[in-house]
Amino acid sequence: MPSEHKINGIPWVLVAALLIGIAIVVNDVSRLIVLSLAFVLPLLFYMSQKPLTLILKCMLAVIFFVPLQDLDSPYLSKLMNDVVMSFSPFQYYDLLKVLKAINPLSIFGIILGIGIFSRIARKRDPGDLRITAIDKLYAVFFLSAFISSLYAISVLGSLNWLFYSVVTGYIVYRAILTLDFQELKGVLRFLVPIASLSALYGIGEYIIGYSLIYGHSIPGRVTSLIGHPVVNGLVFGTVVPFGIAIYMETGKKIFIAATAFIFSAVILTFARGSWLALSVGLLVMLFCFRSRSKLKLFVTVIALAALLGAIPAVNQAIVKRLNESEIDRYSSFNIRRESFPISFSIVKDKPFFGGGPFNSIRNKEIYTIDSTLKKASLENSYLDFLVDVGLVGVGLLILLILTVLKTAIFSYSKDGGIKTYKVAAFASCVILLVNMATFNFDSYRIFHFVAWFYIGLNIVLSRYE
Repeated sequence: MPSEHKINGIPWVLVAALLIGIAIVVNDVSRLIVLSLAFVLPLLFYMSQKPLTLILKCMLAVIFFVPLQDLDSPYLSKLMNDVVMSFSPFQYYDLLKVLKAINPLSIFGIILGIGIFSRIARKRDPGDLRITAIDKLYAVFFLSAFISSLYAISVLGSLNWLFYSVVTGYIVYRAILTLDFQELKGVLRFLVPIASLSALYGIGEYIIGYSLIYGHSIPGRVTSLIGHPVVNGLVFGTVVPFGIAIYMETGKKIFIAATAFIFSAVILTFARGSWLALSVGLLVMLFCFRSRSKLKLFVTVIALAALLGAIPAVNQAIVKRLNESEIDRYSSFNIRRESFPISFSIVKDKPFFGGGPFNSIRNKEIYTIDSTLKKASLENSYLDFLVDVGLVGVGLLILLILTVLKTAIFSYSKDGGIKTYKVAAFASCVILLVNMATFNFDSYRIFHFVAWFYIGLNIVLSRYE
């Protein structure tokens, strides 16, 4: 990096030294905090000077290989505590609750934000400051959601959701806007292999029926380190179009092999909503491509499906899942159906701003007497948004989604490499939107990253012909 682009690191070293000095004279808990800052602040400075593509790749690695949703689970809390106690003179078990907000994903999000502001300060590209309709809509939505949080049962839960919305969501979108096409391809060519490794790990756990990380048996579905099978289905499903697109562009067999692992992981989640969403996304790709590309895509998908269908155990499990009845009162379908009248009752009482982000279940507990329904989610992200942010917030979200889809659909491109990526980005966005209707994805920590990542991809790619 040229010297004129470097920021003097001496102040950061002085701050670190000061914090270490303070750590010597304070108690154990405060010592942990200041020592952590002494390490983290220089790291934030150092990493923020790295290319934004590298930081984005680090965030993708965290998504696929750090169990973000379960960092505060009893098993991992004890494991992490035992590890730290082996070389640390003080106890920090109670502070693990902080991981709900501050964890590797949010730390890299902060680093990414510092990197963007540093880039703007160096005036590398005036386009980095460009404000679009999406920025304006998000700003108004954020204000609306903040007002909603004032009415929340759990205000901290709402504020945490908003924090993630900015740090792991919107900042990611702004970072992607600064990338050119070659940089974007570099990120996507990292995404597919890293996702395939995560999928391969999940398939391995599925085969042996035991989680090596959590130390317990798994329920006969792919979970990997992402967490719940339905989340695996959505995340892996949105990567499949890019695996196919990169293979169609490069012809390299490693990408079709990676896509095969990812495709298999989606099937082995046995999440029918993910199957539906992936099918719709692949149909979108078939519709958008010309004849030769359609043939390649069709052959690729058929080959992947045939590969899975040739395994008797998998074939039988898929057939069983497809024929599985939803007659049980507390099946996901029936919970979703019974959640509608409950949700409308909440919206009737809190129509404009809702009950606050990340508070739908807490509100649901008040509006139903059924003990099982009290603990169940709404099984629909859009219904969840309606309860959480009300009609105003949902209206703004609809406008934001329509703006993204309009930009993606009406961006012209000749048949070629760029169009292949455009179609893949649009298909991934469709997969995300369809799958969100089948469970509460907005309640997971990776929601904001995934949503804004694909928004950013569609907006950047729309600039190229």
